[in-house]
Amino acid sequence: MNLSPTELTRLQSSDPELEELRVHPSKKVWVTFPEKPKADSVDVTSDRVMISGQRTLDTKEIPRSVTGKIVGIDTLNSMPLFWVTFFPDCKDPSCAYGFVLTEYSLYTLVALPTLELHDKARAYRRTRTRRNRLKLSKQRSLAEINDVYAVSRRKGRRVLTIDLQFSKKTLKRTRRRRERAPGV
Repeated sequence: MNLSPTELTRLQSSDPELEELRVHPSKKVWVTFPEKPKADSVDVTSDRVMISGQRTLDTKEIPRSVTGKIVGIDTLNSMPLFWVTFFPDCKDPSCAYGFVLTEYSLYTLVALPTLELHDKARAYRRTRTRRNRLKLSKQRSLAEINDVYAVSRRKGRRVLTIDLQFSKKTLKRTRRRRERAPGV
């Protein structure tokens, strides 16, 4: 179920600090961290110039089945921002993912963590293809407060985002009273 402000206030009544709340992304997220280029070796021969080097591409995968914990609450342009970590060794917002409340009552991905000695991170939705690369953009209107990571599809102008969800199990027992007619 999507995490909305109404559900959040209901959850905060029993857990004000949100220590026990576990959330997950609406779709699988791939985040790649390309390493900054190092000095390449150049080999010049009579028939060609050979440039060789090596780069490392660190990739983090966050499937829907993995739960995350809210490690910080902040604001971004007067909208609530949750810092969520999906890795146990991350305890502060510097290595967490940012989800901001949008005008559509959803907490949507807006910030990616950074790694030292790496270039800016790239995020992908579901699969690591160019078609599913997330870019900072408006969802539907230019009047929106924050840019969020989204994939736009040209047909129908659909915009696909990564939203925060949580598992909700509703248990409502029904007591039945049965009365059997004795007959006349």
